[in-house]
Amino acid sequence: MILKGKQLGFTLAEIHEILARGDSGVELKLEPEQIIAQIHHLEHQLSTLEAALVELRLAQQRAPGNAHLTAA
Repeated sequence: MILKGKQLGFTLAEIHEILARGDSGVELKLEPEQIIAQIHHLEHQLSTLEAALVELRLAQQRAPGNAHLTAA
């Protein structure tokens, strides 16, 4: 259950709160508000990561002597 919560991007404190509600099934029992909030949180993280990747790729292209290096 903890690993599933981490996979969905929840903090340990948030997972603790979810489990404290007595959820002991195979899947986490999430409130609709939690689902929406977590989707927004992950979308924001994704946007931030994508912007960082663009910036780093541009820096890589401008870096002298690094033209032969490529990121996967």
